[in-house]
Formats: sequence, structure tokens, C-alpha cells
Amino acid sequence: MLLDYAVLHNIGLSVKPLNELEPQEIAHWEYQCLMNKCCVICGKRPSDLHHLDTIGQGVDRRKTNHLKHRAVQLCRIHHQDAHSLGIETFLQKYHLTGIKIDERIAEVHRLNTR
Repeated sequence: MLLDYAVLHNIGLSVKPLNELEPQEIAHWEYQCLMNKCCVICGKRPSDLHHLDTIGQGVDRRKTNHLKHRAVQLCRIHHQDAHSLGIETFLQKYHLTGIKIDERIAEVHRLNTR
């Protein structure tokens, strides 16, 4: 509840949320970060949606249906970390699974759903 409040009101965190959460709470945190555009690892803004399932590479992202693809929200530093480590190593390092993009997330991030 306190982390939800911090995200909603853009309150800086002195701890890394993933270190404080129980495994069953991590998915909720991942979803809140996508909805509020803050880094799932450190809570920083600005941050970007990072696709875990390959999208792009010759496919126009504006025309791709993003629903059901997994994603996490990452600041620039952690986004670069994800690319340098590779997706599976990155997910294991931070104990993340990613969230499947639903219509609410797609609307917040202005993603194509058709």
C-alpha cells in the first residue's frame, strides 16, 4: 500500500522496492510501475516501457498489436542493463517476470491494440 502511494504521488524512495517485497507482491509492483511510468527497479522517472517479448526488428511498432506481449518499466540505466545482460539474465537478476500488456497499460503508453 505504501509503495502504491509513493508511486502515485511521485515520492522518492530510499530503498529499492524489489528488495523489500515478497515474491507474490512483485507482480503488483511491476503493474503499478507500468501504469505510473516509474522504473520497476529503482522507482525513478522518467522511464520507458521495455518489451520483454521481441517486438520490432523489421516490424513497425506503430502497427503491431502490443496486447499480450510482456513488458516492464525501466529507467535509462536499467534499460541499458537489460540490453547488455540479455532478457533472461536480467529477469533472473531482479526476480522479475514482466507483465502482459493489457488495454489499460496500452492506453497509458499509447500502444496499438489492433
